[in-house]
Amino acid sequence: MMTDVRPTHAESVPDEAALAEVLRQGIAFLRRWWLSILGFSLLGGIVAAYLVLQVEDRFRSDLLLLVEKPVDRPLEAEGPGAITDDSYVDGQIFVIESRRLLREVVIAENLTEERFFQREPKSWLQTQIGTIRGWVLGNPAPPAGPDTEDDPEVDFAVRVLARNLSVSREDDTNVIEISFSATSPRLAARVADAVGDAFVRSREAAQRARAGRVSGWLDERAVQLQQQVTEAEDAVAAFKIENDLIGGAPGQTLSEQQLTEFNTQLILTQTELAERRAAYNRAREILAANGDIQLLPDVLASPLIAALREDVLSLRRREAELGNRGVENPRLDAIRDEIATTEAQLDAEVRRVVVAIGNEVETLEARQSLLLERLAQVGGNTNAASRLGVDLRELERRAAAYRILYERYLSETALAEESVSFLTSGVEIIDAASIPRDAYYPPSKFFVVMGLMFGAAIGTFRGLFREAMETGFRKVTQVQQGLGLPVLACVPRLPRRSSALDLPAIQPQAPFSEAVSTLRHRLVGLSKTEMGKVVLLTSANPGEGKTSLAAALATSARLAGQSTLLIDADLRRRGLSRLLRLDGEEGLAELARSGEWDLNEALQVEENLFALPAGEVKGNPSDMLASEALSWYIEDARQIFDVIIIDGPPVANMADAQILAEMADSVAFVVRWAQTPRNVARAALSTLPPDRVAGIALTAVDLRTLSYYGEAYEAFTPSGPPQRTAQARVSV
Repeated sequence: MMTDVRPTHAESVPDEAALAEVLRQGIAFLRRWWLSILGFSLLGGIVAAYLVLQVEDRFRSDLLLLVEKPVDRPLEAEGPGAITDDSYVDGQIFVIESRRLLREVVIAENLTEERFFQREPKSWLQTQIGTIRGWVLGNPAPPAGPDTEDDPEVDFAVRVLARNLSVSREDDTNVIEISFSATSPRLAARVADAVGDAFVRSREAAQRARAGRVSGWLDERAVQLQQQVTEAEDAVAAFKIENDLIGGAPGQTLSEQQLTEFNTQLILTQTELAERRAAYNRAREILAANGDIQLLPDVLASPLIAALREDVLSLRRREAELGNRGVENPRLDAIRDEIATTEAQLDAEVRRVVVAIGNEVETLEARQSLLLERLAQVGGNTNAASRLGVDLRELERRAAAYRILYERYLSETALAEESVSFLTSGVEIIDAASIPRDAYYPPSKFFVVMGLMFGAAIGTFRGLFREAMETGFRKVTQVQQGLGLPVLACVPRLPRRSSALDLPAIQPQAPFSEAVSTLRHRLVGLSKTEMGKVVLLTSANPGEGKTSLAAALATSARLAGQSTLLIDADLRRRGLSRLLRLDGEEGLAELARSGEWDLNEALQVEENLFALPAGEVKGNPSDMLASEALSWYIEDARQIFDVIIIDGPPVANMADAQILAEMADSVAFVVRWAQTPRNVARAALSTLPPDRVAGIALTAVDLRTLSYYGEAYEAFTPSGPPQRTAQARVSV
């Protein structure tokens, strides 16, 4: 009996999840090592490019010609070469490929001296490559036969030129492309330019004779037209002198011109008179009705009146201020007198403006009368001058016609004299040959792409190898699996020019400050005795960042309103004392030697933040830390301070950290991201009391790089209190 063994949907889900995980890890790997992969890829491309350079390259240079049929009759044509048929353009291609033109190029450029155009024995490989190139490029070789020219070297060079020359038309346009390929980019550009120049010269030579004939005819015709223009202009001048028409515009008598000017002036004068008369009448109406003449537009436009009105308003405000005080003020009468004087000036200035408007009205009425008289005088002469104007305009039109024709022939004569240039030949080089930068053979791009891919493969292998040989911790999962402890917080690298003691207060929402606050809450919440008042920070080696972290933790607790005591217990390095600028103060060392202390005399650093510096160490630091005086000091401090943070020494091969761990409620083991060796961290943890170690604090973390491992910042927090036994620690 056959059973159905096809996978069910439930069985395919793990495969899909595994595939998604592989893709996620692959993308994360590329984000981590993209710079290395890119570098090796570029190196591979450079090596491939160097190998390509060892092969003899072939370069192609192109030149574009615009070919148009020359104009036969330049005077009648709308534009040179407006229409060019296909047969003409195709015929020019045969001209370019002709042996006569190519021979001229070889001789003019002395190409027989170039190695590319000389006879030389070729190897079998070169012969095969040349044959394959001919098949690929479709350049048929010239038919074999005996040399037909007197100089065999020149004839051979002509054949080489013809074999490597390609002339084609660009679609259905009038543009011809000339391409030449050679082993030298400069030679390719030089020969392509030489072929184009030779073709232009051949077309110029064909047009030069015809241009000379046309130029001669135009010169003769221009002389005749010049005489006709002179005679016509002399006739116009004589007619004006004879009939006293000097001063009139072309085609217009002097009387007509004067009549036009007087009419224009009369219209402008009447318009202005109407405006000023209306303003004057309005002013008189306001005065007759005892209205506010100051509202008249001319009055409002006067800057002097505006200033006087502003002065009156200012004086009245001052009068009101003094009057409101309720006492007799000698200055009040003076201000009132000044108000009366200013108002009198204002009234006089307003009336002066009204009088000025009346004067303007009288002046404009006088000008209107004068213009009317002048128009009456000029109008009598207009009828007689109109008959002369007709004859004058006829003479001027004839002179203008001769002048236009003469100027046209002058321009055409100039074009004919310039016919020796390439424009009159109908050929224009629209894109000269340039020196090619890249060879078209061998296929360099293919080899370079392969080199890039090979380099990328090496970069990928290097990344895999480096990650396999990595000794530090780069992922949170590595820390938790390798050390058997939760990661309490991932503290990013301290920004440059920033102090760990001040940053949580200056930038409380910065990533560094947020991480320190998270670490503080977890150290207090995860402790097992007295709500975690005493916290010890230690590490496997020096330089892990525990001192800066201790200072930042103290500032974070102080900002939370907790009275905090910060103890520098690293008697060998005393880094915290230097950070707090308490290096010369008495501290833990003096306390251990004397056995006496007074918590009320603790050194205050900030509000709610006190410090016990390391002091001057004399003797063995381990013995000082093991003294009963320090233990009793911490017990007394519990009754006064909310949080006690101890910056302990690194574990290394010393007993200092173990001694301090017995006095602390919780221990935060500091591990520097990507630098602390895993075996060193495990060995250091094995020397600490397992019931006191709360977890790991990762320092100097590059959060952006950490995200490349597929871990988000929110995933760093443990879901509950640490569960770690001595057996688990020893097994690690």
